[in-house]
Amino acid sequence: MMRQFLMSACLTAAAGAGHSATTFDVSVWGFAGNTITDQRIDQILNDATRLFQDVDGDGDTACALTLVRSGSYASFPANWGSVLSQSLSALTPNDRTVSIFSQITRCGTTEIPAGFTILGCARPGGPVTVIRHSKEVVIWSHELGHGQGLSHHPDTSNFMFKEAALHRRFVTTPQCNAFLSG
Repeated sequence: MMRQFLMSACLTAAAGAGHSATTFDVSVWGFAGNTITDQRIDQILNDATRLFQDVDGDGDTACALTLVRSGSYASFPANWGSVLSQSLSALTPNDRTVSIFSQITRCGTTEIPAGFTILGCARPGGPVTVIRHSKEVVIWSHELGHGQGLSHHPDTSNFMFKEAALHRRFVTTPQCNAFLSG
């Protein structure tokens, strides 16, 4: 069985309080030939907004956060190819840029073991990388969380749990505050 993991270097985010609705701008770019559209990006970000704003059960926080696309989708330099096999430090975007690759074979200095599919990779305050996948809403939210300094969460219902699943939609107050103050 192939296991799918979300990788990152992690730090714990500082929490703030008293935030009203906040817009979180996200830029998206990827490999030449990727078929994602601005409309699909908007749908992913709209669904991610609902992940943050909806209360899905006890322990879930309604986070006043709206994720919106900043500019149109663009292709990154052709010499990067479609496979992320270099260190994230070679990438230049910030923590609010999602870079789409067809495959991720390295996350930071970590080589990905055979038989594993990496759906996303991020470092705190740095670039966010993902592959196209049916779990894009959770993957993008999760990796943007790492970009905001969040670490993996032990609750299997939390969007920051180390393995992606569409039912992982819970957000804690400190996680919300990391986005609101970012």
